[in-house]
Order: sequence, then structure tokens, then C-alpha cells
Amino acid sequence: MTSTDFSETNALPQEQAPATEEHATQTKSTGIIVTAVSVLLIAAIIFFVVLLVKNVDTNGSSSEPTENSSTTSTPDPNATLLTAPERAKEGISLGKELVAGTQNEGATQVDIYFDYSCSHCNHLGNDYGADLAAAAKDGDITLVYHPVAILNTFFSYEGAGAELFVAENEPDKYLIFHELLHEKVMTPYINGEAESPNAQTIVDTAREAGVSDANCEALLKELTDMEDILGQNDQSNLTPLLTKVVETSNRFTTESIAMTGGAGTPTVYIDGVQKENWSTDLANILSK
Repeated sequence: MTSTDFSETNALPQEQAPATEEHATQTKSTGIIVTAVSVLLIAAIIFFVVLLVKNVDTNGSSSEPTENSSTTSTPDPNATLLTAPERAKEGISLGKELVAGTQNEGATQVDIYFDYSCSHCNHLGNDYGADLAAAAKDGDITLVYHPVAILNTFFSYEGAGAELFVAENEPDKYLIFHELLHEKVMTPYINGEAESPNAQTIVDTAREAGVSDANCEALLKELTDMEDILGQNDQSNLTPLLTKVVETSNRFTTESIAMTGGAGTPTVYIDGVQKENWSTDLANILSK
């Protein structure tokens, strides 16, 4: 299980070291230079081919982009994975009533792991969110959302915590809250049109979704406490809600590393099987 660093980061990709160093002297023979260039050219071709092969699923389609945690390892082919029912129980499931905790018995199960600071998750929601909810309402699928915090921002943790809180305390308001938080808070943040959302912004969205004043006040306290703990990077005094976010995120990371060697969002499972080319698979389900 990976440890969790609560410090909010805005790490930029590091520049790669030059492929070759400048020659200290210009007295090298032409033959050596040509040989070196040839070796580098061959190495570059091999590197490109390896990358291309690794990014192709078994159907020959390019895998979907994800935003990754910093943890990578070797996949474990003997790892025990969650079954579809276990996955539905762990997440926030939606059946015909579109109430958190309900399921459509016998229907295709679609599980979506997402992080509120993930741009690709935002794109998935924009492209498929409404249609997936409609399919759940029609009884065609059970839709299961899994908010996780692997990108290590305040919004990652607070957004996931707010989702879990609303799903537990006002399950009939969950989907409305999820959609509003995605549309009015996540999208502007991802697009660079708004600063990182804080506790009050999230609670205002919950109130707009119809969450009661009492639960909004309780949620504000939960998220304010979470901000204090995250700001201090204090892992010794986690609240129950933050503990649940951390444990859920760590289980997702551990399972993903066992399967693929890394963890990234969005991750999509259909009937318990992880899908690399999820846009095609989701489109196929929605076209039925």
C-alpha cells in the first residue's frame, strides 16, 4: 500500500537530460562519430517502438490517456482483485432511482474511478456523464462512481470527501451534487478559469443541489477540518471521512499497480474488467 503525502503539489515535468554530451575535443575520427550517431538513431527507433507497443491494448486500439500518481511498480499476475459486486459495494452505485446505494440487478456494471483534479476525468464526465446516468435510469446499467485522491491536491481530497458525505447522508441528492460539482466547480478549475476550490465553494454547491442546511453545516466542518489536516500534513489525527478517502484511494492504487504497474485516472471497469480503451467500450454500451 502506498503512503500518502498530503502536501498540495504543482510539480512540472522535469526536463530530460540531453541524449548525448558535447565532445570535449574535435579530434574524434569521422568513423567513430558516424558509429555513435547510428547507435543513437537505432536506440531512438527502438524506444519509439516500445512506447507504441505499450500504449496499444489487445484490440489494437490506443489506450486512453490518464493522469498518474507517482507510484509505479511491477504488475502482479497473482494479485486478488475485487469482484464486480465488491466494487459496487465499495463505490457509489446508482440504479433506476438514481439514488446512491441502489443497483439495477442483472444489468451491466460500469465503474468509474476519478480524481477531481484530473483533466481526463473531466473530459470523461463531459462526454459520457449524462448519457451514463440516463442509461442507469433506464435500467440498462448500474453506474458506480469511485471518487479517489491520487493527484494529491486539496480539491482531490475535499471533492472525494464531499461525494462520500453526500452519498451517505442524502443519497437522493448525490447525483445532482455530483453533476453540479463537475459542471460548475471542476470544469472551470480544470480549464484554468478558477482557482482551486475551497470548502465553502464545495458546500455552496451542495446547498444548490438541495442538501439540507444541517448537512451543509456538517459538511463545511468536515471539509474545514480536512483542509487543516492537509495543510499541516498531519497523518496522526485523521478524521473518519478523510480516513475513508485515504483508504479508498490507497486500495485503488494498490490494485491498479498489481494489474498494470501504475495507477491513473480515469480508470473504467465494465462488469469487473478494466478497460484500456474505455471510450469505445462506453460508446458501445450506450449505443445498445
